[in-house]
Amino acid sequence: MKENNELVMVAENLGTIPPNTSYMIAMVNGVRHDAYLASSEGSSAMIRFTKPPH
Repeated sequence: MKENNELVMVAENLGTIPPNTSYMIAMVNGVRHDAYLASSEGSSAMIRFTKPPH
C-alpha cells in the first residue's frame, strides 16, 4: 500500500433517490471506523487512507 490512498465516490447521475450514498466499515487494528458518503452531480465524496509510519 502506498503512503496515501484515496477512495472517491463520483455521481454520474442521481438515480431515482438522490443523493447517491454509501456506507463503509473499516476495521483497523481491531478498531471499527464507520464512514458515510454522499455524492451528487455537483460534488463528490472522498476518503483518504493514510499508512502510519513504522
